[in-house]
This record gives sequence, C-alpha cells and structure tokens, in this order.
Amino acid sequence: MPRRKYAVVSWLPEDVLENAKEIGTELTQAEASRLLAAEEMRIVDAMVAAGWEAIENALSKTTR
Repeated sequence: MPRRKYAVVSWLPEDVLENAKEIGTELTQAEASRLLAAEEMRIVDAMVAAGWEAIENALSKTTR
C-alpha cells in the first residue's frame, strides 16, 4: 500500500502567466516554461522551507 503524501504542490506555466499579468509583465507560454525550469530548484527549496516553518508552527500549537 503506497504511503500517503501531504501538501503536494505543482506549478504550471499558466500560473506564471497569470501572476505575470497581475504585475503587468507580458510573457509567452514558452517564456513561462523556461522561467519555471530555470528557477525550479529555488522554488523547491523555498516551498520546503515554508513547509517546515508551517510544521514547526503547528507543532508549537499542539498540547499534550
């Protein structure tokens, strides 16, 4: 039986395009894909750090 995964996140070029539009930047689909590819490890590291912070905050709220 596979182990359950928690808080799985995926980013798509469409996410980048939507955010770019919100901040007034124009990108093509290909540019958005290249941005994600170029920044993938930085994004992964940031998401892992944010996840650990959320876990630590949750642990500090638990009472036994």
